[in-house]
Amino acid sequence: MQLDPDTLPDDVLATFDRDGSADLNTLVNLTIGNSILDANFGFQVGLPVTGFEVERFAIWGLLMTLLGGALIAMAKLQRRLRTTA
Repeated sequence: MQLDPDTLPDDVLATFDRDGSADLNTLVNLTIGNSILDANFGFQVGLPVTGFEVERFAIWGLLMTLLGGALIAMAKLQRRLRTTA
């Protein structure tokens, strides 16, 4: 019996086998005393898509930090110019 991953509901993801294929089959040869602990032949429910984009958030954070630093530098420069004038 073989399961077709394309027939799974949208929120269920196949955790594909160790050989990287999507056929949900993997041939494993073990010798005495050896084990494979990273084999996962199950399914998981996928996380909902929130639309949150980390990259965009990080870029805005960086821009705001740079803008804040520029404003502080300008304020210090103005203070120096006033005290020397």
